[in-house]
Amino acid sequence: MSLSSKNKGHSDLENVSSETQAQSSALQQLSWKDQFKLLRKYKRVVLTGKASALGCSTTPILIGYDLMLVGSIIANKEFVRDFGVFDERLGLIWTVVQYISAIFSALCSGQLNDIPGRRFCFFVTVGLTIAGTISQLFSPDWKVWLVAKLLMGAAMGSMQANTQTYVSEVTPVEIRGFTLSLFQFWIIIGSLVASCVLQGTSYIESSWSWKAAVVTQFGPAALSLIIFIPLVPESPYYLIAKGRLDDARQALIKIRGKQDFNVDTEIQEILSTLEQERQASSSGKSSTYLE
Repeated sequence: MSLSSKNKGHSDLENVSSETQAQSSALQQLSWKDQFKLLRKYKRVVLTGKASALGCSTTPILIGYDLMLVGSIIANKEFVRDFGVFDERLGLIWTVVQYISAIFSALCSGQLNDIPGRRFCFFVTVGLTIAGTISQLFSPDWKVWLVAKLLMGAAMGSMQANTQTYVSEVTPVEIRGFTLSLFQFWIIIGSLVASCVLQGTSYIESSWSWKAAVVTQFGPAALSLIIFIPLVPESPYYLIAKGRLDDARQALIKIRGKQDFNVDTEIQEILSTLEQERQASSSGKSSTYLE
């Protein structure tokens, strides 16, 4: 590549970066009414997989559901009958183990996302959820239940990292804040659903009083697979970072689905962002976990 070509490429990236900053500044001045108009404009994105209220809901619902389940199921009389009476320390151990597993999984997910891709990591996450649910369902004692909590913790940490990363990468900057805010909203919905299920199954006089609450976790996991496989492509950021520009172009067209959408401009913006990250990393100015 000639020097003039390199300079032109850097100039293009700088222009795109300036345009992106101008767009961000303009977005901060939008009213709620204008923001909801943007949601209608990008309705294809809002209805596509995890970048939507539907697809984005599946994994955080599981998080909220399990958070409520782990703290409340020990009050179920049939659960106590099957597992025996235990002191508060055991319940604390279950909770601590799950959160430690979640922290470790979330820290690892950031690196793993850049190796096999976002979609692959998502399938692994759902696999961990299913394995953890099965382990809970057939737990003969609290020791096996502890292993199940390790699996569910790993799934929970991976969900926290993977889902929000993917949503931020596939949604336009105009509605990115809205779609990311849905994550916390659906965690609360998941906790509410778990409370209702636990209350409803508490009247069953058998092991299914607590097992029914556990089995319900299969629902969101299966729903996320059904939604994710046909509707959601790989992250354009990941594809471009790997040099797969044609695949990234097809992914963006599938996600946006607008006649006036300029896919080449979007690709240039992503290239600009990746280049800025690369330069920050090479200059030693990259962010750390402490920041």
